[in-house]
Amino acid sequence: SLETNDPSIKEPVTFRVIGDGEAISGISVTTDQGHSGTTDANGEVTFTFETTDSISVRADGEFHHRSDVKDISVAPKTISLQFAAVPSQLESGEEGRIRVTDQQGNGMESVPIMSGADQVARTNASGVATISFDNTGQHQIEATASDTDGIKYDSDSTVIDVVATTIE
Repeated sequence: SLETNDPSIKEPVTFRVIGDGEAISGISVTTDQGHSGTTDANGEVTFTFETTDSISVRADGEFHHRSDVKDISVAPKTISLQFAAVPSQLESGEEGRIRVTDQQGNGMESVPIMSGADQVARTNASGVATISFDNTGQHQIEATASDTDGIKYDSDSTVIDVVATTIE
């Protein structure tokens, strides 16, 4: 039989061929989207799908003298944007560094940082952005990204309190 987990777009998906309770190596596994490979010593082959589609996967070889076909659906991937480092308070005009990560703690590049309808910053390759506000008061900021290529982004927001600059 041909086994797999629930696949998500742009994530490695491992298929395993089992016969009589044992992993079977040397089995040709193909998809109707042009992926092909041969199972290894663990009876496994791995593909990565770039689109969210219904895909037919076929295993052909010397097991039970037949082919096995499995239809799978590749699901969109959801990334939860999270503020990992945010100053709770800034002085008016002071620069503060924030960091936006995914749910595994990886810095997220090119994420717009919004305050209301205005983009106040964009994260760099490490997920870091510099922000500054001239007006005092509470400023809600939001890390948000447009859904693209089968990836859905969940936004995050937080409030930064901007106080008057203290003169010493």
